[in-house]
Amino acid sequence: MKQSDLRNVIKLGADLNVRGPSGRPLLLDLLREELALARAARVLDVGCGSGEVTREQAELLAHRTIVGLDVSSDMVAHARAANAHERVSYTVADLANGGPLRDHFQVATATMALHWPGPDPAFLAGVLSLIEPGGLF
Repeated sequence: MKQSDLRNVIKLGADLNVRGPSGRPLLLDLLREELALARAARVLDVGCGSGEVTREQAELLAHRTIVGLDVSSDMVAHARAANAHERVSYTVADLANGGPLRDHFQVATATMALHWPGPDPAFLAGVLSLIEPGGLF
């Protein structure tokens, strides 16, 4: 991804209403390009909320296992019910306070999570603790 593209995504605030050339949300098109380059087998979607983006990731990224994580048990319950996918699992964890997740991932995405807590060092350290060496966030 070019730096100018990344800046534009940040300016858009991860607005899922902005469409890319595929007709899908622009953010997902750019994410697909990045993850294709990373060749990640396991992807963590931090702050998955209701799971729409998590499910979209699974549909776009063939042969990847996606774990959607959110601090809200209500959101995870909704994601499990409304956005189930054979390669997606959803879990509740609070990464800012040492959540119970102990898996490791090649890539972590946070399409919406950084809007809510802001640049919380404990949250970011929690995410980074789950990324394998050389992984992407």
